[in-house]
Amino acid sequence: MADTNQPTDKQKSSNGARRGRVENLKPFAPGQSGNPKGRPKNEFSLTALLRQAMEKDAIDGVKIPAGKTVAQALVERVVELALTSNDFRYVKEIWDRMDGKVPDKIEVNDARSYKLEWEDADSRDSDADPAPGPAGG
Repeated sequence: MADTNQPTDKQKSSNGARRGRVENLKPFAPGQSGNPKGRPKNEFSLTALLRQAMEKDAIDGVKIPAGKTVAQALVERVVELALTSNDFRYVKEIWDRMDGKVPDKIEVNDARSYKLEWEDADSRDSDADPAPGPAGG
């Protein structure tokens, strides 16, 4: 008969200690990191590629006019669209970048819990049923 007091391989961690035991929950010594090597460097970064593309002065061999970078031309185009189009999203994007996006978070400091949900007017389906009115109405 097998000894039931001995941990199985599934119950042991990589260092041989039993998993899920209070003895294993030891804090790191002061000044010691839990991840001494740090986060591994990522060889592929979309942000880095985007930054490189924004610094260029041509796209697919086509020069950007007036010796501007892609980033400068993109900013000028968004500002132009904000001023000339009837689409307020361009203005909102500029304001969000200049003044910081207005947070959607609402804090309530009492013992009760609240959950607030809403959807943007742009994301609503125009064929959807309208929201129900007050009860009994």
